[in-house]
Amino acid sequence: MALVEEDDALVEELSIRSDITTLGEITNVSKEADEISETNDLIVRLSGASEWTVNTTLFSNVSKLMDEVFPFTMTFTGGATYEKGSMQTINLSWSYDRDIISQSINRETIAVNMRTKQYEGIVTDTTYILSAIFDGQTYTKSTSVEFRLKKYYGVSVREMLTDEEVLALSSLWAGRAQASTVFDCTGGKYPYYILPTSMVAGIQFWIGGLRNSDWIEEIREITNAYGYTESYTVFRLNSIQTGVLNIEIK
Repeated sequence: MALVEEDDALVEELSIRSDITTLGEITNVSKEADEISETNDLIVRLSGASEWTVNTTLFSNVSKLMDEVFPFTMTFTGGATYEKGSMQTINLSWSYDRDIISQSINRETIAVNMRTKQYEGIVTDTTYILSAIFDGQTYTKSTSVEFRLKKYYGVSVREMLTDEEVLALSSLWAGRAQASTVFDCTGGKYPYYILPTSMVAGIQFWIGGLRNSDWIEEIREITNAYGYTESYTVFRLNSIQTGVLNIEIK
């Protein structure tokens, strides 16, 4: 029995094995410490004492400390952002730093040895919650799939754009603000900024640090490459430009 002396006590973990369930009634072990334990315990012998005794509280404190120093960790990946109207196959993967008792995703039980799962035909926002049980505790992590609209911006010689011409412009996930962006109108072109109509209330355009309100607005339905139709507001500067403009949208 390997012992470690800490301040005024000697401490050792009591490990219960199937073939050895007690200490065999050793004379310097209390009856309590020699009984079969249904919990994880430490047996201790205080300095100067003649017997080893059970200290469940000490084991609990040590366990809490170990959880702080060496916490159970898990990873969970597979979430992403996709364009509205698309249909996606979602491939989830995860890992643990130690063996678990059971696991589930969105309350669906998953075989304990599995570390990947695929979901097909996903078309709406979905959050996947991975739950794992280790050492009597439940741990969770989540990852999300989100479907969003795009916004479009750029220049054109045309006073009106078709859906195909809109989709051919530069694009980002739709959001109101856009930092100062270069619109190269060399040779005579119109700057365009096209945003879902639900996002345009109170929009402001700033050119070269000055607010500019000389924009034409057109509200229309635009269908994206996946066949999804949304109401967009097409903003076009009223007059054709021949130089490079730095435009900021607020």
